[in-house]
Amino acid sequence: GGSKIQEAFLIYQDFAERYQETCMTLNGKAICYMHMGQFAEAEPLLLEAMNK
Repeated sequence: GGSKIQEAFLIYQDFAERYQETCMTLNGKAICYMHMGQFAEAEPLLLEAMNK
C-alpha cells in the first residue's frame, strides 16, 4: 500500500509543478502524507488549501 500512496503523492506533486497549485493538489498531497502517518507535513498543506 505504501508504494501506491507514494506514487499518488508524486502525481499530485507533478501536477502542482506543471500547472498551478490548487486546493485539490494541496488536499491530495496532504491525504497522502496522512496515509503515511506524516501529519506534521500534512497540516501546512491543509491550512494553505483553506486560504485559497
